[in-house]
Amino acid sequence: MMIGKKNARTSVLRNAVKRRIREQFRQRQSGLPPSQYVVRLSASVSAKDVQAIIAEWTAALDHDIRKHARTQAPAGNAPAEVRP
Repeated sequence: MMIGKKNARTSVLRNAVKRRIREQFRQRQSGLPPSQYVVRLSASVSAKDVQAIIAEWTAALDHDIRKHARTQAPAGNAPAEVRP
């Protein structure tokens, strides 16, 4: 996770963003595909922007979860089990 002083001026803000991002990842980790995620702020943020950042991050995680679930779903063309 890369949150530099240039983008989040105070350590309190940087740590708050990191903490919230980690927590959202932990909550969704079981449904995510095995891969690596890199989070990097590309613009300056303030305390009032944290909620929007977290919403964007959770939307990205949820998108990956849905995408992974679609690829893991069983095929609908599988033959049904026949019992005598």
